[in-house]
Amino acid sequence: MTLMQKGMEFVMLAGLLLAVQPVAAQDATAADHATVQRCLEEKVAANEERERCVGVIADPCLEKSEDPSTFGMADCSRREYAVWDERLNSTYRKLMKDIDAKQQRDLRDLQRAWIAFSDRKCGLYRVMQPEGSIVIPIAAYCTMQEVGRQATFLETMLEEGDSR
Repeated sequence: MTLMQKGMEFVMLAGLLLAVQPVAAQDATAADHATVQRCLEEKVAANEERERCVGVIADPCLEKSEDPSTFGMADCSRREYAVWDERLNSTYRKLMKDIDAKQQRDLRDLQRAWIAFSDRKCGLYRVMQPEGSIVIPIAAYCTMQEVGRQATFLETMLEEGDSR
């Protein structure tokens, strides 16, 4: 591979990595937050798994397909990611306040392990499909799913701790 080809490969990889980066939590709309909250309340009332709410924004957005480009598809996941990421971080902070030092270390270790796992899991799509732009929405959806699942897990832990 020539130096020029390596340079182009680096530029393409850098662009791809930037493309799958999630949006900031402030980009989630009030309606997006309300949609997730309403779904969670419905699942809890029906004694169903909260995790079933993961995809509540992204899936209908993808089905509508207003922007069928790969970046448009990724934006559907990024919108929902923003809500789950905010919930995850808020719940993590609440949990850390309510537990002792050993439990804090354990929770911090768990989060670090989960972050590493999630990054590797969703990053595998970029390794397995290095060619083509379809990896952009696939990796974005994976990241949204992982953050949503972890957020619901931590929210359950927080509530179970409150009920003791």
